Amino acid sequence: MMGVSESSRCVVTGGYWGIMYPDDPNEQCNTQTFDGEKEYTDSSQCSGFCQAKPGSEWLTEDAGMCSKYELRTGCTTEIENGIVQETLCF
Repeated sequence: MMGVSESSRCVVTGGYWGIMYPDDPNEQCNTQTFDGEKEYTDSSQCSGFCQAKPGSEWLTEDAGMCSKYELRTGCTTEIENGIVQETLCF
């Protein structure tokens, strides 16, 4: 009997399989978090990271949402200690 591939296991568990970063050609699983889209004010409260809401302004007080996936990909803005941080692109 053939085993389940890593990519299939990733997708079945709600993750996203593919190339995550332009400078790394290896495909990997971006695992789905258990607390995605719950509102918090710091990444320490999330299994992934606390992502700012669209339109949040840098260095203002705000709450964010726990990321749906563990890895940061594309451009993301994090909330730390209730403060919107600078947008970083990965």
